[in-house]
Amino acid sequence: MDVAPGSAAEVSGLRVGDVINSANGKPIRAASELADEVSGRSGEDIRLGYLIRGMWQSETMVGLRAK
Repeated sequence: MDVAPGSAAEVSGLRVGDVINSANGKPIRAASELADEVSGRSGEDIRLGYLIRGMWQSETMVGLRAK
């Protein structure tokens, strides 16, 4: 949908159109599942798996910041 400027997603290399499909090895099928996985983990790192342009899979570590 959107990658906020300066966000952990942008810094980690995620771009609009990339599809997150796992978080810390758990399959992610909906935005609510991703929200559940990162909830309460402020200050921690999370490993995200994602599809680039619907094909090539990659993984990145994202540091979650406190708001």
